[in-house]
Amino acid sequence: MNNLWKKRLNLYLKRMIKYYRYVFNDHFVIALLFLLGGISYTYSNFIKSLNVDLSYPWAKPVVIIVLLVMLQFGKVGTLIDEPDKVFLLPQEKGMREYLMKAQKRAWVSNSVIQIVVWIVLLPFIYYGVHLNPLESIILLLSQVALKVVQVNLFFIRAFEAKYQAGKYSLILNYVVPLIVY
Repeated sequence: MNNLWKKRLNLYLKRMIKYYRYVFNDHFVIALLFLLGGISYTYSNFIKSLNVDLSYPWAKPVVIIVLLVMLQFGKVGTLIDEPDKVFLLPQEKGMREYLMKAQKRAWVSNSVIQIVVWIVLLPFIYYGVHLNPLESIILLLSQVALKVVQVNLFFIRAFEAKYQAGKYSLILNYVVPLIVY
């Protein structure tokens, strides 16, 4: 199963590289750089306009909404194909190892997204919300922990027969993060 995971991951990455070569052509990359530069410049000016001494009551809800929305981003890729349900059934015990590799990859890739969002929000968290560095790090750790829990719940719901009902997904994806924040 370890070889199967490596083979499928390499095949997936090769497909994505070919696809990205078409998507990120020269003109699109230049336009994307200008757009990203303009947004960064505007965000920088906005942060400079914030006064450290003033309290902004709208700042915390904005940070919570951004973090909550970004918590919903990120996919879990198991790289399992439709025929695998039939052909890998005899190797059902080995699938646990395969799925653990997929789960670890999902943890890392989704955590990176959350860390990047936190880094972008960090100046606003400091100047707008007035959190100290320790509170900011706790916010990051809670964001990453919530994403890891979401990934774990995906695997439980997808591959454990008795937990396939997703009736609590709304609560787990939106209400619990709001309580944590």
